[in-house]
Amino acid sequence: MPEASIDHLRDEWRSIAALCDSLDADEWARPTACPGWTIKDQLSHLVAPEAAMLGRPAPPKLTEHPIYVHNAVGEMNEDAVELRRSWSGKEVLAEFKEVTSARLDALYKMSDAELDSDSWTPVGPGRYRDLLAIRAFDAWVHGQDIRDALGRLGDLDTPAAAHALQRCFLAMPYVIGKKVGPPEGSSVALEVIGPTSGHLAVEIKEGKARLAESDLLAPTASISVDFVIYTRVACGRLAPAEALGAEGISIKGDKRLGEAVIENLNFMI
Repeated sequence: MPEASIDHLRDEWRSIAALCDSLDADEWARPTACPGWTIKDQLSHLVAPEAAMLGRPAPPKLTEHPIYVHNAVGEMNEDAVELRRSWSGKEVLAEFKEVTSARLDALYKMSDAELDSDSWTPVGPGRYRDLLAIRAFDAWVHGQDIRDALGRLGDLDTPAAAHALQRCFLAMPYVIGKKVGPPEGSSVALEVIGPTSGHLAVEIKEGKARLAESDLLAPTASISVDFVIYTRVACGRLAPAEALGAEGISIKGDKRLGEAVIENLNFMI
């Protein structure tokens, strides 16, 4: 059975290419939720790591980076985006189609041993299949950035969207335990509703935030939130204050704890 993350990448790359096929020059230049990046820059960012993994030459390193770049990964991303800033949107799209096609050919030929081999990932050492899971999540998130800038909702009920939700869920013990830090015995139930949905509960036991093994009868705080709002806040695309004022979110129980979870939801570097 093929690695699911490869299928997610395939589906999301095809969706993004189809979405961008008809863009005009003004649309390519639209700003997105990522500071300093246009729709064309989003595509430049998506294609660059895949080109690198095919062994293509790395972009020249910038001597200075914009103020919105805060770490080494951000510097690499900006180097790749800057290289393509003089290109037209259609040129970046042509590279995107060629590179992603070549990557899929290579990925579907990988053996289980290759997928299980040691690999760098943006969150630390892992396996190559871990890197692919992150790449699939990244592709979906930036695809949503493009759609949001164009005002064209889509890809909200796909396997890639479900994968993205699970990646966000993985961060919830960190968000609640480390960033919020409620007292021992506290618990939070989270219900994500919409075209892609899911739920989880996190409880603080012995000083650690852990996923509850079963539904909680009386959580300290219960949060119900729309899928789009949840993923956009978790990925740093929507301000928590704006989310808390939206119709697609409700908090029961300890309202301050629930608000603190939303305020600290962003986990992307």
